[in-house]
Order: sequence, then C-alpha cells, then structure tokens
Amino acid sequence: MKSILQSCLLSLAAIAIAACDRPNTKISEIPPDRKYSFSVPDHFKTCDYSAALGGWTNSLLRNLGYSRSKNTCIEFLQTDIPLAVDGGNVNGAVYVSRDNPRLFFVSQGELLVDFDRRIIGTGGCGGMSRHKTPSGKMWVILVPLKGQSIYGVTLGDEKMDSPEPVFESGLSVSYSYH
Repeated sequence: MKSILQSCLLSLAAIAIAACDRPNTKISEIPPDRKYSFSVPDHFKTCDYSAALGGWTNSLLRNLGYSRSKNTCIEFLQTDIPLAVDGGNVNGAVYVSRDNPRLFFVSQGELLVDFDRRIIGTGGCGGMSRHKTPSGKMWVILVPLKGQSIYGVTLGDEKMDSPEPVFESGLSVSYSYH
C-alpha cells in the first residue's frame, strides 16, 4: 500500500514539475475574455428531478464518503435559459439550484451566479468539487464542510484577471471570463 501511495505522489510531483516548466506565454497569446450574459425570465423550464437523478446524487455521496448532514451538497437542474456568449446563444448551459431559485450554475466556465449576493464565484477551492450527471441534466456541487463558502474566488476579485460582473435590474447579469 505504501509503495502505491509513493508512486502516486511521485507521479503527481512529475506532472506538477512538467506544468511549471512551460515556456513563458506572450501577452498576445493569452485569449481575450469572452463576454457572457443571461437573463432569468419570470417563467422558464427545468428538467424534472427524477428518482434516477436523486439516486445518482446519493450514489455519488456514498462513493465519495460524503453525507448530507456533514457536507454541503447542491443540486443544479438544467434550464432552457439561453447563455449569450460573444453575441451567440448556447442552450443547455444554465442550471438552477433545486433549493434556491436565485442561485445558478453556468457550465461554460463552471461558475456560480448568486443574484442575492450579486457575485459570480469560480469555485474549486477548499476541496469543493463539481460533478455532471451522464445525461447532462444535473450538476452536483460538493463542499467538504457545512458552512464553507461555495464561491471560491469571485469575478472582479484582485486574484482574478476578470472585471466585476454587471448585475442589472431583475435577474440579469453580464460578465467577462476566459
């Protein structure tokens, strides 16, 4: 067991060293920020939360050793709200929380959009993970500890190379992200 762990750690170390050993990227090679926006209409469709989707979440929790009582688990259902990306529309990319109709997950960039707090979070911090069902109808966000922030680093934060999102009246937002 110990040798398996050691070889895994050595492999991870080799990958990390290789990733850091890339030549410097020129500013001109950095892709420009893409422009995104979406507006939540008064009425929109979401996929049905079926027994199969609930079973998938329960299986995910069980297989990862998580529980709803000790960990945060947020399920997002696919909507028919179009996501505008650089002037065109992408369908099926905007998901709504089953528990909070003002919290959205955008699969393009895997961002959380919270209209109550007026922030867009990048997630991925502190062990948070995102999981998409094979059907694509639902994403599940898992956070190791109850009460831990689900937002990670927010757009507009000094750590991000993106401007602050623009929240307009109602449930409408525009942002840039690469």
